[in-house]
This record gives sequence, C-alpha cells and structure tokens, in this order.
Amino acid sequence: MKKRYKIVLNVEITDPDKPFPAGGDYTHLSRIDGVVKRLTSDLAWIGADAVKISLDKVIDKGEIRE
Repeated sequence: MKKRYKIVLNVEITDPDKPFPAGGDYTHLSRIDGVVKRLTSDLAWIGADAVKISLDKVIDKGEIRE
C-alpha cells in the first residue's frame, strides 16, 4: 500500500533576493528559488547555513490506488 502526504515547511532565509550560492550565478536563481529547487532534490548545499527549515505539519492525503 502506498500513501501520499503533504508536508508543510517553514523556511527562514537571510536576504532571500540575493543570488543563490553554488549555482545561482549561472542559473540566476534568488536564494528563495534556489532553496525550493534544492529542497526538492537534496538537503546538502553551500549556503545552507543561511537557511532555517522547520516542519509545520504533515497532512495525510490518503491511499494511492494502483
């Protein structure tokens, strides 16, 4: 059985409009855009010390039928 969840996170970013380090220069991402992109791919990157992430809630979205 598979289940789906929605996870809501609170993210605090210092200077969110500044360029995102380690890739922001060639992709022209702001810090908020870079954090969202990284959170959806992995959790270890340069500049992570300027970001605070906390779990807000986990919402059960129900069972996935196969």
